[in-house]
Amino acid sequence: MTTRWALLVGAVLLAAVAGLFVGVAGVSLDEVWDGLTRQGSTLTNGVIWNIRVPRISAGLIAGAALGLSGVGLQGVLRNRLAEPFLLGFSPGAGVGVAVGALVSAAAWPVSEAVAAVAASLVVASILVRIARSATSDNGFLLGGVAVALTALALILLVIFAANSPRLPTFTYFIFGGLSVASWESIALAMIIASLGVVAISTQSRSLDLLTLGDVEAKTLGVDVNRAKRLVITGSALAAAASVLVAGVVGFVGLVAPLLGLRLFGPDHRRLAPAAALIGALIVSSSDLLIRASGTVVEIPLGVITSVVGGPILLAAILKGRVT
Repeated sequence: MTTRWALLVGAVLLAAVAGLFVGVAGVSLDEVWDGLTRQGSTLTNGVIWNIRVPRISAGLIAGAALGLSGVGLQGVLRNRLAEPFLLGFSPGAGVGVAVGALVSAAAWPVSEAVAAVAASLVVASILVRIARSATSDNGFLLGGVAVALTALALILLVIFAANSPRLPTFTYFIFGGLSVASWESIALAMIIASLGVVAISTQSRSLDLLTLGDVEAKTLGVDVNRAKRLVITGSALAAAASVLVAGVVGFVGLVAPLLGLRLFGPDHRRLAPAAALIGALIVSSSDLLIRASGTVVEIPLGVITSVVGGPILLAAILKGRVT
């Protein structure tokens, strides 16, 4: 088990370091070091600190947040198909970012962060209401899909209907991307994601017991409604943080918990950090592929994560490992 943790952490660090070298502007090892220590040329320092380090940081934060959000939602629903994109958290936060971009052009990272969190929490409240009325967890899941599709349509509506020169830059929120991440949005995303981490991590034992069923968990002393509210809220915050820096990205919150379960078992005290690391690795590696491809138009991040995550999910379904 210790070896697996070491390999996983090492893989994430390797992907992060590799991100310093891969891109349109080729840099050598010496230039990377000079850039990191701000002893290089103005161009080198700018490439490292204004483009690559923010992009790496955004990928790590977004991937970890999506992985953690997926763990929380799958634990609450006892369904391995639950994830922040499918349940509408990420698309909902995307609506918030698009609207926030229209509201304030001056301090846009703050306005977008507030709007993303608000929109994601609105989705959470809708899903909590659905949970009370749904006759099964599958009904909850279908309600989330309806919310997700509606939110995606609203993003498109805002982009195409609003007359703003800034909105075309937000079309990437439909498919995801790290190219517009800034230090301001990264700092805000870290704060928001930290709140989500606290909310979910404090419910690790409750999530373990919820796998037995609501009645059994309640019998063992779990305040089921409170636990679900906290986890759903934490998942919404984590999803909002990921959207703020990476746009709407699917599959990561689905695949990361699935792989974490296979590698580290069902105990949420291990599963949550494992899924966060795996999510960070998936997003960072996908972004490396995008930058290494050298295409004229940058491939959306969500396309790569779907290409990687789709076969993994399909293989798991065919082997009967997803319920």
